[in-house]
This record gives sequence, structure tokens and C-alpha cells, in this order.
Amino acid sequence: MFGPAATRPEKERLLDLLQQQLKGFEHDAKSAGQLVNQGSFERPARLDVRQLAAWMMVGNVLLNLDETPRKDEDERP
Repeated sequence: MFGPAATRPEKERLLDLLQQQLKGFEHDAKSAGQLVNQGSFERPARLDVRQLAAWMMVGNVLLNLDETPRKDEDERP
């Protein structure tokens, strides 16, 4: 485990965020495509671009939480 387990309210907020992002990308598929096509990673054709973009946004939030361990913090004296 990388940090403390999420509480029920935290899980609900993340699911709400996912739904919000899905709705936004359903109305703006072009933005979803731009987001998921960054970098050199080849996206499998069967993945829905809008869903992948929404999950990327949720992942971004999780990686930016104060509770998420970071390499630079582990290297501090």
C-alpha cells in the first residue's frame, strides 16, 4: 500500500469526479483525444478515448494528493 486507505467520503468524491469528467469528455471528445494522445504511448484501439481521459484526470488528482509518496521526499536526509 502506498498510503492510507481511502475513506468512504473520499471514494465517493473520486467517483463523483470520474462521472463529472466523463460527462465533460462526452461533450468534448476532441479534448479527450488531445489528452490521451500526448507522449509516445500507443493507446490500444479498443479503449474508449473519453473514458481513458476521465480516468487520467482522476489519476492526476490521486498523484497530486499530499498523502501520495514522492521519490524526492524519500531522498531527503
